[in-house]
Amino acid sequence: MGYYKKQFDKRGFDTMWTFLQMGHQKPNISQLKKAIQNLILMMKQKDSGQRNHKNTINIEENFDMTIITIICESVILFLNGDLEKLEKIEKEGLK
Repeated sequence: MGYYKKQFDKRGFDTMWTFLQMGHQKPNISQLKKAIQNLILMMKQKDSGQRNHKNTINIEENFDMTIITIICESVILFLNGDLEKLEKIEKEGLK
């Protein structure tokens, strides 16, 4: 796996961070959820997605973008303050 070197170099991260700092993004929970589900599927499958089975994901082609999606959506949740709202709900539920 390229760990961001194949399709996404340091300039890509700098551009992504600049874009996220603008602060006009809205979190896409369904996209985050799908990316996490794909990551779980990639981690559980035994063949690294190399065989053409119905429920496999090719890790070489999809891992980097899945991780980047999770990172971006998580940062957007944090920057928007929505993560703090979830934390408050969690704390209120513990009382």
